[in-house]
Amino acid sequence: MKASRKVLLITACILGAVLIAAVWNTRQFSLESIQAPSKNTAKERNADETGLVGETVSFLVTEGDRKKWKIIAQQAIYAEDRASAKLNDVNGVFFNAAGKPLLTFTAPKGQYTNENNAVTLSGGVVVQSVESETVDKDQSADNAAVSSNKLTAPTMVWDASSDYVQASGGVTLTFPNGQTQADRCKFSLDFSDVSFSGRVRSQLVTPD
Repeated sequence: MKASRKVLLITACILGAVLIAAVWNTRQFSLESIQAPSKNTAKERNADETGLVGETVSFLVTEGDRKKWKIIAQQAIYAEDRASAKLNDVNGVFFNAAGKPLLTFTAPKGQYTNENNAVTLSGGVVVQSVESETVDKDQSADNAAVSSNKLTAPTMVWDASSDYVQASGGVTLTFPNGQTQADRCKFSLDFSDVSFSGRVRSQLVTPD
């Protein structure tokens, strides 16, 4: 009888140990299955919020050795495939044939696409002619010396395949002797060729 009781006691202890181990293993598995998705979600959130965001980003487009234009954005939010980027707080420069700043531009928002270096600026775009060609090449539009020639429009679009900018949404060109307004405007990067279309109207100011 004593031997039987010992066998039963030992058997009970073994079963109890197996049960405790089983319960512990189950708890560990449950914790891992809960924590793993949480960690993955954190990584995805980190990539969405910071992994594809660039601060003070610049894009310089050249044709051979000639600089055509440069964009500086205080923030660029890249698409997952890095093929395009949404730009915030944008400024930039159009260069002349000699590589000197000719026009500066600013815009609250923009879109840059790698394919063909296409650019769309929006939110109220301002383009001004540079008064002096001695402006440092790395100066932003905010610091460049500008003349009184200014073109404003809600939206402007251009790409590397063309030397022209398309402005739309209601355009105003202000110059020393007056201003011209129209629905749309097309101008060359060096501003030597400017054309207006859609309800074109001009107002000249006669000097006193």
